[in-house]
Amino acid sequence: MYHSDDRLYIVNIQVIHIGEYTCYAAAYPNVRQVVMVTVEVPPSVAMCPHNQLTARGSSAKVKCYAEGVPTPKKSWVQNQNPLDIGEKYQLDDFNSSLMIHHIDYADTGIFDCLATNEAGTQSASASVFIRDSSSSSDFNSNNIYYFFHKSGIQVVDPDTCAFQESFHADLQLPDENGALCKVNKTTGERECNWGSAVTVKNRYIYATQPMEYRILVVDLRLGEIIEVIKTDKLPVALTYISHLDSIWIEGWRNKNRLTGLHGVKVIRSASEPPPHYTIHLEPSGNHFDAVESVHIPAEQMTGQGEMHYGYLIHRDQQGLSKIDLRSLTHEGRVNLRDYDCHPNSVAFVAIGGYVIVNCDATDGEQERQLFVDYVTNEVICVNEGVQGQIYVTPDGRYVISVDRAEQHIQVQKVTDDGQIKTDFQVSTNLHISDLGFYPTMSSHAYDLIATSRNREEAIYINLETGKVEMISGMHEPISENDWKWDSHNRKIAPSGFFGPYMVSPSADHVIILNGQYRRLHCDVDHLVNANVFAWVGLC
Repeated sequence: MYHSDDRLYIVNIQVIHIGEYTCYAAAYPNVRQVVMVTVEVPPSVAMCPHNQLTARGSSAKVKCYAEGVPTPKKSWVQNQNPLDIGEKYQLDDFNSSLMIHHIDYADTGIFDCLATNEAGTQSASASVFIRDSSSSSDFNSNNIYYFFHKSGIQVVDPDTCAFQESFHADLQLPDENGALCKVNKTTGERECNWGSAVTVKNRYIYATQPMEYRILVVDLRLGEIIEVIKTDKLPVALTYISHLDSIWIEGWRNKNRLTGLHGVKVIRSASEPPPHYTIHLEPSGNHFDAVESVHIPAEQMTGQGEMHYGYLIHRDQQGLSKIDLRSLTHEGRVNLRDYDCHPNSVAFVAIGGYVIVNCDATDGEQERQLFVDYVTNEVICVNEGVQGQIYVTPDGRYVISVDRAEQHIQVQKVTDDGQIKTDFQVSTNLHISDLGFYPTMSSHAYDLIATSRNREEAIYINLETGKVEMISGMHEPISENDWKWDSHNRKIAPSGFFGPYMVSPSADHVIILNGQYRRLHCDVDHLVNANVFAWVGLC
């Protein structure tokens, strides 16, 4: 974006450019003209499962997700012919799910989900075929969780809640790197420690062992740990950037996250075969260890454009360092000194191009939030009356702020024209640990489930209606003494976008919830302190 000859040019316009633009006379700043720029994004469509083999006379379900600006409408065809909706074919969840009953040979073939908005029409396809009774092949994908727990790694099928592969504590790692878990000198037993895990293109899982100063790489096709990457600091948090195929590592100098300085390293070509190496960011202030936390934008919709920059919070500094995610160089600062703001939480909204910053409380002042423009680095306004740790739904349509001091959850909605409007507030005494977003497949994409730091309950909130439900039977949470890496001693996450499950660990169990019905699906025991986990699935 640049200006010349009294004109403003926006090159390669994206949804981050949505918003108001003001032209004013330099000598007469009160004389101005405001122009509203809106951007339409053609639909993108995904379906799951991509292929199904099913028995004759049974039922099959195909799911469709479509996004765009404005939100697209969905329709279905079979083998290029319109579906006769009725007893045989049933559409649910605002045309997001197709149920085929009593399947016969005439029902097999290609089913297309078409999504249409003002910017165009796109489609995706899925196939349904009848399985021959003599055939043992199956197209259906195997969707699983990897749980990293005190005694090793356990693979669990959430459909059956059955254990699959296990990596035991005494497993010997490649290249003479010793056992998977070290011996606790007090108990004499092997105990693993874990910090974070990310799945990379369904090829690898990278998992950190902070106290061992290393990252393990699991090959998902082989079902083996194939590489050990050594680090010079405690590797605590990992973030995978898909479009750059890179992993960002937040490392601590010591175990105290409140006083120790942190550093950042990057693994490039993470989806490629080993070996993998870590490289430093460009140093800040002539040294690498000045980082308090790392914040990298996630892709919230196809067509939003690549987010080229991430941000670093530095201890005792009133601002953000802006980092080029590709070159790993510093690209300037977002100065927040005029707002007396030391950031403690940062989130991103693609529609409108917002960087939302929550500021520490100062003498006599509560925490507060600022809206910063992603393109210009300028503070747009104060997010009045809202404070707390910031979460954004994966589609970027809702902003949720958790005020742990006042026990409030504030929900704000992002409109197609880039406005962020306060929707509703929920008060709770749950003492929130973490938020997870459940894909609803309805008129809106996500609802949320929040876990508790110290109670055997969770809370469900419908982000469209504000409806609240309590979920019981969550078991005792992991002790905060047994989870030192952040304040989320009870994490929660979904089973991919199309999966029906939400998973959250307790002290010695893993709870798998049915997100659609907000109830316990199964309780997997003998997994102690499994607060690190990774989902592996084809959709």
